[in-house]
Amino acid sequence: MLKQIPEAKIQPAMKNVPSLIVALSSGKTDVFVTDKPTAMGAVYANKKLVMLDFSGENGFQASDEDVNLGIAVSKSNPELKAAINKALSGISEADRDKIMQDAIAKQPLAQ
Repeated sequence: MLKQIPEAKIQPAMKNVPSLIVALSSGKTDVFVTDKPTAMGAVYANKKLVMLDFSGENGFQASDEDVNLGIAVSKSNPELKAAINKALSGISEADRDKIMQDAIAKQPLAQ
């Protein structure tokens, strides 16, 4: 994703998210790119940070393989797979964001 930022000076990867937060907070870097839940948690725990949300045409270009996550279910339990898929299909994007916000508020960094 970083290569899609015009004139980005890409630095070597860091070992963990706290290192990224320190680099950003200290001015060593101007931005870091991560998944939405991680960004939401970082902003929740660090009030001086802001999460940028690039939606639609102005967003990063990524394949489904780059951004989608999966849930592993045993092939011997197709009923569980069907139940999970049914439950997930009934959750709107707004509800997913609310669930993430609620979970982030309960994370250890928020305490």
